[in-house]
Amino acid sequence: MKFIKSLLIVFALCLGSVYIFYWDIGDRLLLDKLDKTEQLKLAKPRNTIKENYKKEFNNPKFNFPNKEVSEVKIYKNTPVISRFSAETLNKKQQKEIIQFFNNPENFSFEKTSWKIPDAEYIIRFFDKKEEEIGKVWLCLNNCGAVKSIPFSAKMKFGSLSEVGKERIEMILEEK
Repeated sequence: MKFIKSLLIVFALCLGSVYIFYWDIGDRLLLDKLDKTEQLKLAKPRNTIKENYKKEFNNPKFNFPNKEVSEVKIYKNTPVISRFSAETLNKKQQKEIIQFFNNPENFSFEKTSWKIPDAEYIIRFFDKKEEEIGKVWLCLNNCGAVKSIPFSAKMKFGSLSEVGKERIEMILEEK
């Protein structure tokens, strides 16, 4: 009887571990919350996409994350482990990083072809209720690019400019 009980406990622990691992991967790597309707509106007609984005640089609708931020956490893109090693930014750092993602000078119109698993960092933005209101995947070393939820035209196509690369590296070093 003890053997069966032990076996069931081990099975439950294994099943729980698998569930946590798959939940973490889904939470870190899926763009399921991306507001595609706004993005698609700006992408038509195709030949004027840059001009459409530029028109929206001062539109508060495309401020990132478009809600009041109470807390910002930076995670290394490491399965499960990053949940325990996340760093919470202080108010000054939060303001700095929000300003960074809302400044079009930090981004260029270069096309990017990187994948979410290539990101070194995931930056999460939370409101007062501790609900996630924004997420940015940041790839520095190999590609210098970002992807964000919600979409912001201010980030152009997600490629960091030279100035943007330097600024974000300075912000990350300060934390």
